[in-house]
Amino acid sequence: MKPYVEGVPSGHYCYGYVPAPDSGFSSMAELDAYLQKQHDKGDESINEHIRLMVPKYCKYWNSTEHGFVECKHLNRKALWITTTDDVVQKAIAYFGSEEKMDKNIEGFLLGDAVKECDLNRDGPDFAIGENADKHDEPNT
Repeated sequence: MKPYVEGVPSGHYCYGYVPAPDSGFSSMAELDAYLQKQHDKGDESINEHIRLMVPKYCKYWNSTEHGFVECKHLNRKALWITTTDDVVQKAIAYFGSEEKMDKNIEGFLLGDAVKECDLNRDGPDFAIGENADKHDEPNT
């Protein structure tokens, strides 16, 4: 197993979840236990999940004001997966032309916050910090 890199979520995505500041939970372990109890009681309200946790992105992944996201670890850029025409125009303006944009934008997985690197791939998806050391079998 590769060493854990701090600030990079485990699993297949460029983000993980942490308890929302006003959730009353100090760790995802506590929040997961609460949500499991709710599930066991038959209450699977998605609103409860959304209210209690917030996404935290990888320290290398960045959404820019120019219509694209970038991974500073891989030195790659991608358009947001849900990009609209106005966002594409921002990216074209940033790069100077559509041709230059196309030369600088690579792939689409990164634009959906799906990892293209292998940092912290072992372990559960969406885990950050204290949950990230609870590794499952490595992904193959």
